[in-house]
Amino acid sequence: MTTARVQLSRPSSPYAVSRMRQILLLSLALAARAVYSAPPRVYILDVPQLPGLPPCSYDDSAVWDSGINVVTDSRQDGHSIVPHQHLQYAGPWYFHKALAASPLVEHDSRAADLVYVHWHCYYLRFWSLLYRDKKPAEAATFMKTALQAVKASDLWQVHNGTNFVFYFQCPALNWLLDDCDIPSFLILHEASPKCRFSGQGPPLPAQRSVIAPYSTTTGVTGNIVAMQERDVLLFFSGACTHEPDDGNDRVGKKMRRIIVNLIKTQFRALNISAHTLHVHCACHSCSTRLSHESQMAMMRRTRFCLVLPGDTQSSRRITEVVLAGCIPVLIMPPMHTLPLAAFVDYQKFAVVVRVPDASPWMAPGSYEDAFWTNDTSLDTTVNITSLSGLLPHLLGLAQNGNVLQQMQQHLLRYRSFFLYTGAFHAPGADQGPEDAVIKAISSM
Repeated sequence: MTTARVQLSRPSSPYAVSRMRQILLLSLALAARAVYSAPPRVYILDVPQLPGLPPCSYDDSAVWDSGINVVTDSRQDGHSIVPHQHLQYAGPWYFHKALAASPLVEHDSRAADLVYVHWHCYYLRFWSLLYRDKKPAEAATFMKTALQAVKASDLWQVHNGTNFVFYFQCPALNWLLDDCDIPSFLILHEASPKCRFSGQGPPLPAQRSVIAPYSTTTGVTGNIVAMQERDVLLFFSGACTHEPDDGNDRVGKKMRRIIVNLIKTQFRALNISAHTLHVHCACHSCSTRLSHESQMAMMRRTRFCLVLPGDTQSSRRITEVVLAGCIPVLIMPPMHTLPLAAFVDYQKFAVVVRVPDASPWMAPGSYEDAFWTNDTSLDTTVNITSLSGLLPHLLGLAQNGNVLQQMQQHLLRYRSFFLYTGAFHAPGADQGPEDAVIKAISSM
């Protein structure tokens, strides 16, 4: 029997008391259903159908123009022009397709236990307003108006939104829409620290959210190359900060630059001719910049791939690395976000490095030091006193074919959790990220 748990903290206002009471009552109702093995019934709320909101179509060029340049100064991911379903933020598009095909879907809102807020089309319009049309104020107002309409709906009033499920496509929405004021179940790409950072109170309990992976749908097909056939030792390509520091560098990108420079310097000093390395800081006009397809192809022939935070704690790189069958190298603090940690045992296939001194890129007590946390803990697999010991350790692992093969086999068992297809899979079949999120919602 599954029992729902709710973490209660001392309420700070009458609103907080009411909110916690609503969450508790909903959790008890869902727990009662679990006793009889009845999955929750989910109604899909199509946000553009709400009164006062404009229609939205994926085919409308005002919503998403397939010719839009999605590469910004801060996102050097190798994409320039892509259909919306190939964006790293396309997870909600695939999730909606899977949920609609699942036995949980309920077409009568009055008979539903949960309400999923389907507004991915609106998010694409938000993105176009923000990056193509250069209208940030209008973009913010557009999404806030949609959220206000959801909160004003009759469905919201039934349980004060505690039975609603939102999918926030990118970390910026966590801040823009103020998740402190949303008592619903949240599907996120990284845990939002806004409630703590702004001093508005504790965040929602962990069981009221799930961390989903970003989507990558190009360059992920084909057979996975076995470890013994891979000819590149280590791969990283991503945006970094510039030298010298200007005092406003983002921690993740500064961390990238320092680690990349150290590894390249050490690799030259070791004069290792038997291995190749592809570790570079990339930029939109750099000669070292690779297309997304080239990056995926390179990772498919690489044994170890660095997974480091960037502008925020999360990125698409963990998805790309796992789908390519490359062993992820996680360096902390701060550690990159680990999606679906309740379903994926990263300890079995990742190289986990804890650096004793992260002060070169992160000041003690800084925002990132305080709030870039994960909802799982990993044991350190590499015991080194400084980053100078990382490359020798990886070289030692590369010579142990049996260990690498076992790590890759574990990785492949979890690979399907990072591959979005838009399909719902019955228990017993390989589970995709959509299935894991549906399960997390079902047990909320």
